[in-house]
Amino acid sequence: MRVFGQYAIVLVVGGGGYYRDILGTRQLVRAGDLIFVFPEVAHSYGPDSNSHWDEIYACFDGEVFDLWRRQNLLNPLKPVVSVKNWRGLGRKMAELLDAERPATQAEHLNQLHRFLSILGEVVPEATPRSEAEWLAKAKSILQSDLNRVLSGEEVAQRVGLAYQVFRKSFARECGVSPAQFRTQQRIEAAKTLLDSTTMTHGAIARSLGFRDDAHFARRFKDVTAQTPRDYRRRHKQKI
Repeated sequence: MRVFGQYAIVLVVGGGGYYRDILGTRQLVRAGDLIFVFPEVAHSYGPDSNSHWDEIYACFDGEVFDLWRRQNLLNPLKPVVSVKNWRGLGRKMAELLDAERPATQAEHLNQLHRFLSILGEVVPEATPRSEAEWLAKAKSILQSDLNRVLSGEEVAQRVGLAYQVFRKSFARECGVSPAQFRTQQRIEAAKTLLDSTTMTHGAIARSLGFRDDAHFARRFKDVTAQTPRDYRRRHKQKI
């Protein structure tokens, strides 16, 4: 996996392969799928072995896209969407990318407007109109009391849904299972403790409900692609 450092969109126009990221998304992709890349989200994608794909991609950055993200129009938990009119979208992307670089501010704003129009065609497909009450409540429960064992059945009961309906609906909306989401919250809390305290790894593991230091280290590496020890050492080096 790699961290790109910018936003990007990748439209697959031929062949197929995979997408995966540090947030837990694991998905097959094919022609007509659009991948959203986020600046800080470690990810990888590409054709399967002995295969290929064709793509059109664009990299971008700026405050307007950060604003779209804060408004949940760009959602890192939904990085892959299927585009109905993907051939038409591909033509628009290719025309914009082949255009001459803008020489004036007015030309630059015109190109930005064209690009935002392209994004606007697919963003509504990537994000729900509004977050259901049950989902907001489920996230709140999964983000709290990280030191105790919490079953999916208990969360489902507390939000008033049958377990199988809850599990499938949560995964569809968030891109990860309830258990994976809770693990991500624990790891984020662990990163904060590693950054800001001198607590031992064992103490951090116990405070966040991991069975032991080894279990904590495995889960931390699964999510961040590095060990807690490496994470703490690199953070200190940055400081």
